[in-house]
Amino acid sequence: MKLFPSKKYSVTLYSESLPALEKLKRNTKHSDSLISSYTDKIFIGIVNKTNFKIITSFVGFGAFCVFVGEFKSHNGIIEIKIHKVFKGMLLIILSYPFIGLGLQLYQNGLENISDFILLMIFSLSIIRFGFIKLLFRIISNMGFKKLSKMIGIVEINNNIK
Repeated sequence: MKLFPSKKYSVTLYSESLPALEKLKRNTKHSDSLISSYTDKIFIGIVNKTNFKIITSFVGFGAFCVFVGEFKSHNGIIEIKIHKVFKGMLLIILSYPFIGLGLQLYQNGLENISDFILLMIFSLSIIRFGFIKLLFRIISNMGFKKLSKMIGIVEINNNIK
């Protein structure tokens, strides 16, 4: 099990990749830094002739997921992963139970540590599976639907490792 979720799709486009990526480029605000900002475009990022690296443009959580794609003719691979900045912030949140364990050990020694370890495991599970996975699933699905409509994806195979 990975700490941060990601998705990888093998896709087939309705048309050739060059016109699809040109359409994506017209609807993408060019930015090397992948920072969300107010724009009239649907995506923010870099689009080349065979590949792209973009985020959705809604401010706040738009940069949570990064979409990376590479195409040849009608076929391509799209990978969705969590942005590096958000990974850093989530690691800080995931460290809170360990900080609490350290404080518990400092204040009370090894007394009642088993109860606190169970609480720590439970809180880590809630953060990882309840918060991170749910947020990733919602934002990646919204962005992937917009991307699918934009470039004309007709077939999706998500059994890529």
